[in-house]
Amino acid sequence: MAFLCSVFVEQNLNHRIKMKLPNAEEQIMKYLWKLEKAFMKDLLNEYPSPKPATTTVATVLRRLVDKGIVGYSQHGKLRQYFPVLKKTEYSTSQINKMIGTTKFPMGFVVLQQTL
Repeated sequence: MAFLCSVFVEQNLNHRIKMKLPNAEEQIMKYLWKLEKAFMKDLLNEYPSPKPATTTVATVLRRLVDKGIVGYSQHGKLRQYFPVLKKTEYSTSQINKMIGTTKFPMGFVVLQQTL
């Protein structure tokens, strides 16, 4: 039986992705975007040597779940993680932040005027 964790309001997710994720969180997201779904062992296998401690990865995953960026399905005692935040959404928010644009609901992008 699978349970979806991290129910969130889209507006809150949009607010959260205005900030860049910390390096450890961004690295796990890159692996999740690549794998689409992953158990802890799958994520650990993606890291180059020396691999981080399982507890470190578990802590970062818990933070991402708490933020609503990652969800998971429960399989017995194991959790299979998946990205809730799409790579394109995160990439777009980072690009818009760098060039100073705002994306409106209808998908139009306008430059912000600085005085």
